[in-house]
Amino acid sequence: MTISTLILTALLAQAQLITLDARDMDLGDFLRFMGQVADMNVVIHPAVQGKINLMVKEARWDQVLDMVLKTHGLAKEVEGNIMRIFPLANLEAEARQKAAAEQA
Repeated sequence: MTISTLILTALLAQAQLITLDARDMDLGDFLRFMGQVADMNVVIHPAVQGKINLMVKEARWDQVLDMVLKTHGLAKEVEGNIMRIFPLANLEAEARQKAAAEQA
């Protein structure tokens, strides 16, 4: 794939609009669904739990995902076609560990 093809693919994926009405949907099921929409693999931290309630109409999938993550105190990390979802507290702890390792 050329760089322009990759950029176009990324733009098309970001522009994909979704409509979803979810009541008491398992958060893990929602994240797996979003992985399918984004055509990405999803790794979910064991501490990620809960239910979501949302109704979106023709919204960008990535904006919906980001709002749900923010609402639940979660973060995402994307490497290639793998999206890792984990508690925001873990991100802060990883940053502290990395800083400590660099100082050692």
